[in-house]
Amino acid sequence: YRVRRMIAVGIDPSLTSTGVAVLVDGKPELYQRYGRDGHNGATYTTRSRRVRRVIREVTQAALAGGVPDVFVIEEHPYAVGNQGNEFDRAAVWHGIFGNMDARDIPGVVVNNSTGKSWVTGAGRADKSEVIAVVEEWYGITLDDWKKLHRGDVADALGYATMGAYKLGDPLPFEPKERHRTALLTLPWPKIATVR
Repeated sequence: YRVRRMIAVGIDPSLTSTGVAVLVDGKPELYQRYGRDGHNGATYTTRSRRVRRVIREVTQAALAGGVPDVFVIEEHPYAVGNQGNEFDRAAVWHGIFGNMDARDIPGVVVNNSTGKSWVTGAGRADKSEVIAVVEEWYGITLDDWKKLHRGDVADALGYATMGAYKLGDPLPFEPKERHRTALLTLPWPKIATVR
């Protein structure tokens, strides 16, 4: 008989560049970014369509490997004011989370500094440090035509790896104590409480 595949998804949500990573049995099946640049003065119709398009593309990508066992999404930053149009950014976050929840896919929300610390050992690590660790883990090179959004995909891979770790999937590195302790207080679903 065939053993069921374990699927962990990581999502780093953004209006212009949402990173999505899908790990199947601990191996990358998809890692990509989705989103579009906007412009000042866009109509509500244009903004709504942009938001819905990002949500749709991210949801489709998250389901690329099949129905995930868990998804890990970066917490929406609070107190960012009107920067980057907070109204639309919040809509993207809720739309993605809501689409996954509507499919009964268990989700875990992770703070950005917890994610960085889990991946690199430093909560204030910059994007280049996260990219370097994730590339080494998976033996990949994250590339983007502008090299601007590699960090979004690296973050998503980090979040997906957290989920894979909690599912008990094989990892491309030897877990350290921080990998266990940093995730203890998060509300993991029963399927992801192996570690």
